[in-house]
Amino acid sequence: MPRPKSHTLKIAPTWLPTPEAVNALPEPLRRYIHDLETNTDPAGMVRENIIMRAERDALVLKVAALNQKAGRPVALKKRRQ
Repeated sequence: MPRPKSHTLKIAPTWLPTPEAVNALPEPLRRYIHDLETNTDPAGMVRENIIMRAERDALVLKVAALNQKAGRPVALKKRRQ
């Protein structure tokens, strides 16, 4: 079976994978990206865990700042990733 003709896309080095940018890609590439995301994180658990980790880190910093403001000792523990 002959290989399909390849196409060259000119993508700026500043390109970011925003929904608008991905939706502007050619349909086969959009489908590939969608399938890749669906197959690697079908329940959205990885994304949810990343968001929760970022929220936890922000809350730890906020608590430390409030403790410092109240004159309490601040001890930030290094958390494992």
